Amino acid sequence: MFFSLGITTNSTRTFIQKLEHYNKLCLIPTDRDNALALARNLDDGFLAIFITLSGNTEILIQCANLLKQKGINIISITGLENNYIHKQTIIQIPLLIYNLDYILTSC
Repeated sequence: MFFSLGITTNSTRTFIQKLEHYNKLCLIPTDRDNALALARNLDDGFLAIFITLSGNTEILIQCANLLKQKGINIISITGLENNYIHKQTIIQIPLLIYNLDYILTSC
């Protein structure tokens, strides 16, 4: 089960498509309400993977708390190293990506 909202959703969907080629069933919520509903209905045997830039999105924090209370293992992949969701997970993968802005000028 993947949890991703906003700007990281497209990258997550691309990753899921690759996993599906290996016959892995993956789910991703379509919106905030759907994310909470899926988190409430997951049970043991699921693995939750959170992909988020900040790791501090309120709805994802609520989902992580629900899953942790149920004892579901969580992996987080975030853009920031120290965030709330990292504290709720069994494996933390910070992806520190630097944004390099280039200014194109004509010669």
